[in-house]
Amino acid sequence: MNKKLLPLLTLLLFTILVSAQEVTTQQLHLITKRTADWCPKCGDYGWTLFKNLEQKLAKDKALVWALHHSGNLTTPTTSTLDDSIFGGFGQPIFWLDDADLMVDADNIKDVEDLVVEVVNSGLFSDAYIGVGMEMTRNNDNTINVAAAVKTFERIEGNSYKLGVYLVNDSLVSFQQNVGLDAVHTGVITKSLISDAIGAPVFTAPIEKNTEAKLTWEGIELNLPENADLTKFRVAAILWATDSGGTTRFFNGKVLNVASAIGTSNKDISLIDEIKVHLNADKDRLILESGDDINEIVNTGVFNAVGMSVKHILNRQGSKNATVDFMESLTPGVYYFKVTGKKGEITYPFAAY
Repeated sequence: MNKKLLPLLTLLLFTILVSAQEVTTQQLHLITKRTADWCPKCGDYGWTLFKNLEQKLAKDKALVWALHHSGNLTTPTTSTLDDSIFGGFGQPIFWLDDADLMVDADNIKDVEDLVVEVVNSGLFSDAYIGVGMEMTRNNDNTINVAAAVKTFERIEGNSYKLGVYLVNDSLVSFQQNVGLDAVHTGVITKSLISDAIGAPVFTAPIEKNTEAKLTWEGIELNLPENADLTKFRVAAILWATDSGGTTRFFNGKVLNVASAIGTSNKDISLIDEIKVHLNADKDRLILESGDDINEIVNTGVFNAVGMSVKHILNRQGSKNATVDFMESLTPGVYYFKVTGKKGEITYPFAAY
């Protein structure tokens, strides 16, 4: 089958109108760490387990996030989530969806293996309710979020709300037993909508194939001017509340901010344009530059959900290079990020 690169405008329109808000039966798992920056255990075995799970779980299958209920990284959103959903005594506490994993210093390897097995097993791969989401960027640098929630079975119980949260994957701040410049990842930063527990979606009973659409416009991320948007994600989380008032995680959708809005916050005039061509076997990206290709200091390839694709950059000459993929690309939308001494830019492309 022939493969080709879509023109940028066509690709962005396709991503915005079709792909991003598609609702499927895919089930996301949520791994929550209740933590605090002053907590020694959180920076010891809690830190190790969290980082290992981040590395071993695919981002399209699981969101691993950190809820700071105390300390300098606490926010009104994390306090609300802690009070309403993830409360407890002490820290670190780890949940897989709504189950307390009873983590301690002696069982972190067993817990890690259990979580990886459950997430990868496929036993819970088909969701009763699916979540879709898309994001667009406005001229004033605010964003719009459009979400869709759809039932795939008749739902007999619970009421459902959809929360929307900003997650920081590169927050440099103190952590006990790690240091003053610890790089915190998966940090719940704030709710992007007015209610931290979310906007109402459904109340049971709900018929099969019922779909609700929610839209929020003009959301301010309030990120630093030079923030790297690839280091931030937006998570749409579906919460279910039963008749007794207990709220639990049900499903969700996560998008990388840079990939979802299809642009870089850097000044693209700072780096010469690079032409990219995908070869027929989908295992090599060919680069051509009007400048010295050796000015490139780093490259990254991400799929549509922000998951990194392993690759190797091979410089072929002063003005060309290839990116070799460790595995052939499956059909879909990808983003090639180039960082050079003059700046950075992200190029979208599609594999067929």
